[in-house]
Amino acid sequence: MLKFIAIIYGFFLRLRYRIKFINTDVIKNADKAIFFPNHQASVDPQLLLSKLELYQHAAPMIGSAYYDIPILKLFFK
Repeated sequence: MLKFIAIIYGFFLRLRYRIKFINTDVIKNADKAIFFPNHQASVDPQLLLSKLELYQHAAPMIGSAYYDIPILKLFFK
């Protein structure tokens, strides 16, 4: 189900942004890894996770400032 959501969301992101992953075999073969976006803009983590989910499960981490927003907290749980 998460891959399906990532594909749909990635489609809409690709309408605006062009993303290219190089050396995807490193991502596929990674046992555990931490991936960081270029900077902490609001769209960069979304772009990164939408592409990573195509190769292996990715678990996002967020700061408490975003997690404590009441409306968003419902989705994060």
